[in-house]
Amino acid sequence: MITKFNQLNFWPKVLIGYLTIAVLSNCFFKNSLSQSLILLIGLTWLIALFKFFQPALDKISQKHLNCLLIISLFLTVILQSWILIRFPVSVYHDPYRVLTAAERLATGDHNWQQSTYFERYPNNIPLTFLLSLWFKLTFKFHLTTNFSLGFLNLVCLDTLIISIILMLKKLAARNSLIIASLTFLIFTPFAYSYYLQIFYSDLPAMLGLMIIFQILLSWKKTHIAQKLWLALSLFITVLISQLIKPSLIVILPATLLYILILKQQKLLKNSRLLTPLIIITLAICMSFPTAKIIEQAVAFQPETKSELPVESWILMGLNQHSHGTYDAALIAQEIKMPTKAARQKKDLKQIKAQIHRLKMVGLFKQWFIKASILLNVRSFLAWYNGGLRSANANIWNWQKLATVSYQLANILLAAVVFLRLLSWQPQLDSANERIALFAVIVALGLLSFNTFLWETEARYGQITLPLNFLLLGTIPFKKAKFSKIQIKKALLTSIIILLGISGSNWSKLKSSNTASQIVTAQRSQLSSQYNSPTYDLKANDCIKQRISFTHQVNLFWLEMPKTSNIIGWLMNDNHHYSLIRQGKHFGVNKIIAPGNYLLILKNPTNKIQKIDLARNINYQLAAYPLQINQKTDHYASLIYQALYVSR
Repeated sequence: MITKFNQLNFWPKVLIGYLTIAVLSNCFFKNSLSQSLILLIGLTWLIALFKFFQPALDKISQKHLNCLLIISLFLTVILQSWILIRFPVSVYHDPYRVLTAAERLATGDHNWQQSTYFERYPNNIPLTFLLSLWFKLTFKFHLTTNFSLGFLNLVCLDTLIISIILMLKKLAARNSLIIASLTFLIFTPFAYSYYLQIFYSDLPAMLGLMIIFQILLSWKKTHIAQKLWLALSLFITVLISQLIKPSLIVILPATLLYILILKQQKLLKNSRLLTPLIIITLAICMSFPTAKIIEQAVAFQPETKSELPVESWILMGLNQHSHGTYDAALIAQEIKMPTKAARQKKDLKQIKAQIHRLKMVGLFKQWFIKASILLNVRSFLAWYNGGLRSANANIWNWQKLATVSYQLANILLAAVVFLRLLSWQPQLDSANERIALFAVIVALGLLSFNTFLWETEARYGQITLPLNFLLLGTIPFKKAKFSKIQIKKALLTSIIILLGISGSNWSKLKSSNTASQIVTAQRSQLSSQYNSPTYDLKANDCIKQRISFTHQVNLFWLEMPKTSNIIGWLMNDNHHYSLIRQGKHFGVNKIIAPGNYLLILKNPTNKIQKIDLARNINYQLAAYPLQINQKTDHYASLIYQALYVSR
């Protein structure tokens, strides 16, 4: 029979397993030997520096600590603003499709026929609708979409950072923990790259989680009038978060499980958490009819002929070829089928066959690889980022340093939370520790969903980041004094993990040694896979666009329909390069000197030729506008990429 002690400690121990994978994955997964050594050396230095400065940091007065926090956050905002202005990125894939549709909604255009993207993924309709409301407001002040998105990201991101710091100021007993957390949040790419430059569901969902748990922490200490305000705030936060990020549905079973645990421990009444937990449950349930109301409000008609069933995502999670990540080839096969029901029937058969083929050992191997991908931040700078509009060798070196710093920061955070959990014996008489246990269960739900059930991506694992900081503040700090049994358990866990690494063939998952660096790019597009519209270039018509290279280029490509008969040049006063057809790309595969160039495309035939363009209402896509027959369009661009490939 399971004892009370084991029952409460089970969930933290499972999370310890995930944190162990997070540390090992970031140290070794897809890293060369030299990269892993650099990370381990950097880790050693950071720990040594922290230990050296920790006594002095803990002695800092509250007045000086507040000054440090205010000045640091002020300088962060200045640096963030400079990055948004100086280093715009090419937003591509889902975030671009969402912002483009939100622009149209904001101007009263409810036409959903521009592509089949939302027919396939209707879960992004609420996010698009909410973003369109923001655009409606900012367009009244004649602000561009670029400014609107940048300002929204900056506000959401800095609100999250400030919320984490204020929470730790209330909960943490030591200044060094607050300063270390501040270092993670503002001295790594966390504050300056993906979450700042690209708007998507991840950042609002993280902010939503942070607000939810701050309300839970404050609930018991407030009087009735404040509770009414907190209840309303909690309901709205959960509702919006669930609408924006449907995978947060895992909070529902986590909440029900947590209620059961409190009831078993006879703390449900004394904890005073039943009311907010019921509010969370109701808000999640209300998100489903609310999503339908939003679809009706924006005149969206679901088309199941293009929609993917739930089984498609489960099948992708079992796919060994893609290691459980999004599989474009599988999706292409799915879309060829006539109906959603036909896809569902086929997927169910394939799921059963794949489970039978993998057997238990194969399933554990697949789950381990998926967890390793889920908790790895090596590709953080590339998430939905098609490349900077302009980059050179200095920027590439900074990006490499930024990648290492973020990996180190995540390794340290996971390791510190690991140690806290390892020595933690939950005392549910403590209000903070009750919330900590709920955070552990929610974090496990979010991670397990993408490990055992759904497809996985590195991006998905970062949603638990605010919960890790919450655990640092709510779990009491104890100096590590491990018994022989605990040491044996740790050694056994390490052996199992190492066996998992060897069995999962991490070495075969290494990235390519060929280094390609983006010099300039404009990859925002609705994509031909979603039947995006093309531009009709009439007979003898001409398209021009200026492009600047700040570094030597040896591969330039332009996206172009395979059937188009187009001629093109890339030229300036000193150089002239003819564009050559290479599959679906049209470009130059030779050394191009740095400089400003004019890209010219011409239709030499007497028939209309199709051209791939990206075109928006109020969103500037590239550094230079597009010219069609001498008419300038500041919110349109060709789709291109210029690379320097080390060969």
